[in-house]
Amino acid sequence: MSGTQTFEVRNLVFVSGERFPALIDGDTGVPDFEVTLYVLTQLRTRNLSASTLTASTRSVMFGCQVLEYMGVDLQNRINQGKLLEPGEFDRLMDSFFWTQEKLRQALSQSTEKPAPNRVLSLESVRKSVPAVDNSQTINADTAATRLLYFRDFLKWKVDRSLFALAATHENYQGLTSAKEFMVGTINARMPKGSAKNDLDARQGLSSEETVLLLESVKLDSDQNPWKSEFIRVRNRLIVHLLLNLGLRKGELLGIKVGDMNLEKNELTIHRRADDFEDPRSIQPNAKTNARILYVDQELASALHAYVVKYRQAVRGARRHPFLFVANGSGAPMSIAALDVLFSDIKDKFPSKFERLSAHILRHTWNDKFSEVMDKHRVGEAKEEEARSYAMGWKSGSGTAKVYTRRHVRKKANEVSLELQARFSSLDKQ
Repeated sequence: MSGTQTFEVRNLVFVSGERFPALIDGDTGVPDFEVTLYVLTQLRTRNLSASTLTASTRSVMFGCQVLEYMGVDLQNRINQGKLLEPGEFDRLMDSFFWTQEKLRQALSQSTEKPAPNRVLSLESVRKSVPAVDNSQTINADTAATRLLYFRDFLKWKVDRSLFALAATHENYQGLTSAKEFMVGTINARMPKGSAKNDLDARQGLSSEETVLLLESVKLDSDQNPWKSEFIRVRNRLIVHLLLNLGLRKGELLGIKVGDMNLEKNELTIHRRADDFEDPRSIQPNAKTNARILYVDQELASALHAYVVKYRQAVRGARRHPFLFVANGSGAPMSIAALDVLFSDIKDKFPSKFERLSAHILRHTWNDKFSEVMDKHRVGEAKEEEARSYAMGWKSGSGTAKVYTRRHVRKKANEVSLELQARFSSLDKQ
């Protein structure tokens, strides 16, 4: 793989509906042979999701671009029975915290690259790394995931070369040792994330934020960010579905008109990986279990009105079965378009919704669910069972804890304040 700055990851859609990410040369349109072979033989056979395959392919592309920026010809090193030097590992690890845009800038600005196999001192390597501000870096969790995927690719690439060598070859032992050192070094330096830090964890909207959000999507509101009547109707329905049912983005965008039974006020959430009816290269899909959810009469009426009055009036919408469609083309609404919806609301209220997203509404649903369960004094086991079904989680998986932080913290603070009041009253006696 050479000239990697011109490469891009494209999702190919097979006739069967399967999505396959390919690393494509932007100049020739030809997939990179080695990366395609790796994804086909090492990842696709493990029945991984399309999103996981895409993330892995992007990570491999990023890592190869980093090596290019460093002036490292990896295949040439392998042919000589060598890999990276200690100082180069430092530079590699630091670069994996860069955004793709930062790496792209670094590649375009790099005019003097070291010779492919020249050993550099640690100090010279550190001095050559450009300054990076915080807006051009990713978090430790994302960097670790990216690095894990690239580590596995590197190991496979070296093993493939070793397989072609006889055990008595002069480079065999050196390359084997270099591989073990590489894997050990990357594992030892793997970034430690803050996923378990409850203070940084995502939580739902406050009551005030929820009220403002619902006000902003009212059809006749002066605060509504959209002008088109169709977009106002569609986006209001989307916000209400996310907020009232706690759906994921993929679940929402994967809903088909036939999934609704409005006579019974039922909505079925399906898992449809590699759906041949879905023309989107990046297919929105449910990550959780299929389930039947109930909607109230007001929401059912809004769904019915959207389908019969608005959706069918959009040219192109009848060519596919998906509920939410793009204005104008009528194509199934994309994940990017859904993200724009929430960006529009944040732009309308720049000081009010700093962390608004579709997934934040899933957290908001869970906060409200906890409050209702407390109000009805539902036991912890029954509450977790009901929550797991509504969210599509496997019963007993423990996933619910991720979405109940705000409520747990609120209850803990309420108890703490009550204890403080008791101690204060004792002190005054």
